Amino acid sequence: MNTKVLLIISLFSSSILMACQQKVESTSPENSSTAETNASTSATYKKEEKENNIEEANVKNILPYKGTIQYVDLEGGFFGITTDKGTKLLPMGLPKEYLQHGAIIEFSGEKDEDVMTIQQWGTPFKIKDIKLVKPGKPVNRGGKHELM
Repeated sequence: MNTKVLLIISLFSSSILMACQQKVESTSPENSSTAETNASTSATYKKEEKENNIEEANVKNILPYKGTIQYVDLEGGFFGITTDKGTKLLPMGLPKEYLQHGAIIEFSGEKDEDVMTIQQWGTPFKIKDIKLVKPGKPVNRGGKHELM
């Protein structure tokens, strides 16, 4: 009798140990709902993150810059702006009173990389606002395009 009890106990123990090793996946509605909520929350965060990145990109394009206007004697001559960080911008809509070589300006606007120009210099830039910090020299655009 003692052997039968030991055999039953060992079979019972073995089956319990085998059951503990199996991975159980519950398909209860509660777990399904939690997974859907987590997926929805993740999608919401990704959407908000993307919107924030777009807003940051727009803000970066509109923030004020500081730079120097220069006359570039290429492709018939044109005015460009070199920012304090060394970025070359090709201004679209630069008012005539700012056509001064060496003028230092503060300006805002946005890059327009969809525009094609004949100038092989800088990124096209639509000026929204501009302020003269230090005047430059006027340029004689007739003849040799020399500085006055």
